[in-house]
Amino acid sequence: MLHGLGKNEEAYNIYQEVYQKQTEILGSNHSDTLETQFHMALVLDALGKYEKALNMSRIVFEKRKNMSGAENVNAVCAQNNIAMVLSNQGKYAKALEIYKEVFEKKKVIFGINHPDTVKTLYNIAEVLFSQKKYHEALKAHQEVLNIQKNVLGPNHFDTLNTQYGMANVFFAQAKWISALKAYKTCFDQMKAVFGPNHPNVLDILHKIGTINLTFYLEGRKSDILQDLQKDINIVASNDDIQNVQRLLKDGPNPNEKDIDGRISPLYAVNNRYINNIQYTIYNIQ
Repeated sequence: MLHGLGKNEEAYNIYQEVYQKQTEILGSNHSDTLETQFHMALVLDALGKYEKALNMSRIVFEKRKNMSGAENVNAVCAQNNIAMVLSNQGKYAKALEIYKEVFEKKKVIFGINHPDTVKTLYNIAEVLFSQKKYHEALKAHQEVLNIQKNVLGPNHFDTLNTQYGMANVFFAQAKWISALKAYKTCFDQMKAVFGPNHPNVLDILHKIGTINLTFYLEGRKSDILQDLQKDINIVASNDDIQNVQRLLKDGPNPNEKDIDGRISPLYAVNNRYINNIQYTIYNIQ
């Protein structure tokens, strides 16, 4: 519970006390003792003490493997944690190798649609992204997303995080329109699930702003900004001038949805194009 609350120092101290008592009473190879070590390694990883976390994860893995076999679910989970720590250390090639091995084992143990199996595939996608292997990362993310939508539903936080990960791949590739669409797909629900101040929600807003600034500096309009001009023209041609002016005055609304699931044109509005829109209104009037 303390680890889940982010109180990792306190959690580690209690785990250490429990571990010492279990070692004395049950022995160092007892399953309960190893389970405590398993969680201690997770806390050490959260504290950024990667070498200690890695060593402890390896000890747990070797003991579980010797006791029950390398294909045993407990051994596989410990092996998964080794890959996690290696990834956090930036040792992506080794982490990817172990994650792929774990993924194959989990498919046999749990099946391809099990959350644990899918989580490992997601981790593979993230490591590929860190290696800048964007095509492979996108393919893995898409496979994860397809399973999550069917098994967990489109609004589950794991599904939303995968959509966010895919958007980040597009962003890294400078595929701005695809990134904008992907960010918009998950933004509203992520804000509802995680709250408006969650780091991923704030990161989406920041990246949308970066994309719009990029268009501004390049002196070009995105499809979204072109849609803005088109939509303003339609409203204005229907003699709804006051509504157009109100929308321009009130500014963008990040909650507005486009029928294609794209960012609302009003959300993408940029001061560079306000004059064009006002010019349109003036001519229609």
